[in-house]
Amino acid sequence: MYKLCKVVMLPTNEKSNIWWSGQKLLFNNTPEDPSRGECQYLYVLSDDEIKEGDWFINRQYFIEVNDEPEYDIWQCDDKTILDVDCKKVIASTDPSLIIKGEYPYNANIDLNLPSLPQSFVEEYVSKYNKGNKIEDIMVKYEEMVNVSLKNDEELIKHGDSFLELKLNPDNTINIKRVKDSWTRSEVIGLIKEYRNSLIPVGDDEINFTNKWIEENL
Repeated sequence: MYKLCKVVMLPTNEKSNIWWSGQKLLFNNTPEDPSRGECQYLYVLSDDEIKEGDWFINRQYFIEVNDEPEYDIWQCDDKTILDVDCKKVIASTDPSLIIKGEYPYNANIDLNLPSLPQSFVEEYVSKYNKGNKIEDIMVKYEEMVNVSLKNDEELIKHGDSFLELKLNPDNTINIKRVKDSWTRSEVIGLIKEYRNSLIPVGDDEINFTNKWIEENL
């Protein structure tokens, strides 16, 4: 499944593949030194629950700088007080963001926060320079089973399954653009996909769905 997420760009004093040159945003495969201009990182924000060890941004404190949002980024600990304006950072081009492995897997291992595919970063820069800044994206998740839970108490607390980011071998997330129009065949595919997610699906459900499609699409 895919979830709707936000993309924001923030300035950094560290090396980055994205930086300003005059009034234009540039991308280079080799990270540029910030002395050449104002370097930038991209951050993907979600409404996922923020847990201890997660990175997050508090949108309540953002201010506009040169028409760009500026935020502070924090890592959640046991003393952090969260509010409704806090958004979890699930991926970033910032290589300094480190997290602990999520329960119940790799709980004691430090991991780099997932990054964004280079193809998307290049597209972001291209669209930005054309005045079509990408702010919303769809990010792919997968359902995982809590196979390591030891007893009923843990199952009640954590559930028998959970959603986890679907990552590529290079630790990048899977992104697709937000659609605002669909063909008839795409709509039919979505309806059937939803129908098939219902358990059980029998002949009555299939016949009802096909009849509804014939009468309404």
